[in-house]
Amino acid sequence: APAPSSVSRTLRRWAAGAAVALLALLVLATGAIYARTTLMLRRTYDIPADRVAVPTDSASIAEGERIARIRGCEACHGDGLAGAMMHDPGPVGAVLIGRMSGPNLTQLVPRYTDAELVGLLRWGVRPDGRSLVVMPSSILHDLTDDDLGRLIAWLRTLPRQERQVRSTSYGLLARGALALGAFPLEAAAIDRNDRPPATRPEDPMALGRYLARTSCSECHGSALEGNPQAPGLAIAAGYTDDQFRHFLRTGEALGGRELQEMSETARQRFTHLTDAEIAALHTYLRSLGGS
Repeated sequence: APAPSSVSRTLRRWAAGAAVALLALLVLATGAIYARTTLMLRRTYDIPADRVAVPTDSASIAEGERIARIRGCEACHGDGLAGAMMHDPGPVGAVLIGRMSGPNLTQLVPRYTDAELVGLLRWGVRPDGRSLVVMPSSILHDLTDDDLGRLIAWLRTLPRQERQVRSTSYGLLARGALALGAFPLEAAAIDRNDRPPATRPEDPMALGRYLARTSCSECHGSALEGNPQAPGLAIAAGYTDDQFRHFLRTGEALGGRELQEMSETARQRFTHLTDAEIAALHTYLRSLGGS
């Protein structure tokens, strides 16, 4: 029988060999992930040559600000849309996970033409043809021409601020999720054959659907069916008109409950909806529950 010391040396050699092989596989997998996601991030997209009229009157600009507040632009881009860090785990975390920021729009917007802003907001495509990743253009895509024009008009009035924020970066885990399709590139998620209408609908049911698609689907899913983080919005059928209006005005849900994210979202964003818009939204959401 082999001596114990000989067996021990053999086991150590096997363990060392296995560790080297595992490290080599890890390096290869990491390289493959970085190569795949780099190609994904560098891919360019063709988009329709949309022409959206951008008004200059004060009423349209004020409406553009209201549109932005309902869609929660400041949640990512900070006060005055002057930039904000949404996730910054530090140097090591940035390598492993990545960092996420909303850039300073007071500096970026003046650099773009109106057509380039339409490409960014509606189609999720940068002027160089590459896709946006974090910016929820797939939600803003459904804004009508009129509303998109008003939003751009307001963005052009933002006073320049000198705040600097770190740019978004993609660490290994973020790239792994991207490679596995855990979240799509915005340009890839938008149907380029889907052309939004020029003006918002007046019929309450259609108006409610429009508001839901452009204000609620980011969290609750494109069909508003819900997900592990947010419930399906058919739950709105359990509210009377007065209760639903009270919820969106105050953030106070049925039974006086404070909901973890939705209550604050309602106070920050949905208080800017008119009573008629809240009623239309409720009408549509109730239909999801079959009532």
